Amino acid sequence: MFFKVNITGCQERKGLVEVRYDLYLDPTDERYSEHYVKVPVIPEKGYEGKVDEFGAPVDQADYDKWLAGLKTVYQHNPFCCHFCQFEPTVTDAEIEYVGKLALDMAYKNWVKGSLALNKNQPVTWSTSSTPEWRQLKQPRGLLLV
Repeated sequence: MFFKVNITGCQERKGLVEVRYDLYLDPTDERYSEHYVKVPVIPEKGYEGKVDEFGAPVDQADYDKWLAGLKTVYQHNPFCCHFCQFEPTVTDAEIEYVGKLALDMAYKNWVKGSLALNKNQPVTWSTSSTPEWRQLKQPRGLLLV
């Protein structure tokens, strides 16, 4: 298993740094095939059939035929995404540490069949420039969402 920080989900949120972790399975992991999927390669020009004002195909059968004729590739999708919030003074090492915690927790729950079991750690937000949780081995003040 591994994770990647997905920068499209990273932002400032209520004065905190929000980080998106995309969690991926390895081929030997439980139910890997559910997230290694075949997808069509959509050409840059897209569907050239008739579409309505919203860009939806007018002739669904024609669109389905076009889609079925496209080349396909396998794509590795995350099995879970986590959003975690940190104090603005967070370090890269702390972000990596929490990513590993999220990956471990989510995989255990994935194997059980319920990512809904993922739970947030208790959160205590600091307003000081050197939060006390930074001195702990396992940081507090982190929110797994």
